[in-house]
Amino acid sequence: MQAQSTQDFLQSLRQIMQLTDETEIKSELASACERLQQLEYQTKILKMSAYEKRKFNNEYIMMQQNLAKVRQVKIPRKVFSFNTRKLIKQQEIQKIDAEEEVQYVDSRIIRNLQNQAIDLTKNYNDLTPELLQNKDVNIQNLENCVVILPNIETVYISNLKNCQVTSQKISSAFHVENATNCVFTVSAHQLRIHNCFQTTFVIEAGSAPIIEKCSELIFKKRDENGLRFFQEENKWKQIRDFSWLKNAHSPNFEVAE
Repeated sequence: MQAQSTQDFLQSLRQIMQLTDETEIKSELASACERLQQLEYQTKILKMSAYEKRKFNNEYIMMQQNLAKVRQVKIPRKVFSFNTRKLIKQQEIQKIDAEEEVQYVDSRIIRNLQNQAIDLTKNYNDLTPELLQNKDVNIQNLENCVVILPNIETVYISNLKNCQVTSQKISSAFHVENATNCVFTVSAHQLRIHNCFQTTFVIEAGSAPIIEKCSELIFKKRDENGLRFFQEENKWKQIRDFSWLKNAHSPNFEVAE
């Protein structure tokens, strides 16, 4: 993701903020959404390093956030029953500070929620399972929440506390970072787990799950009346701890048969 692409996109949002005709606003918002989809597609066909992928993902999330905020200002609609919501001002269309408390569920991002239940296997506002299929979902900064995910491609999770996340088939990877006292019930081809503590994973895994800088994890086999999302061997207990290089079993996790 080149910086110029990001700046061009943010500039287009500033121009939308100047518009007054509703038809024109809707057209420009649709075009902005299409540009984001094109950027996402381009990154899938390009060879990128892990660093470049992380950088793109961060910038992509930031652009989605700003698009959602502009949409809420120019075409207000009820997205979720929050007590408070910050609306955008023209000068605020810029990279969002990490400490800013923006609350919304939109454009495949679930962010900054407490004591909520989100079921994306059903029609949820403008999101449908069909729209999410073969897409990525980002989940960030949740506490005491329940999230149910449909068939999707990749999940990026960070900063969860006391949450339950259940998925159908994750065809690519399930990334978790900074989760505490959570339960993840997941079927994914790959699982990558970092900086997690006192968390349980009930999983079906197409490859050996990898953990790093974790402690007090519990792994269980996902077996809901014989339901399987993958045909290959379930490698749910072949855990690889990158923070434990000794031959002895890692003390950072246990397998519950």
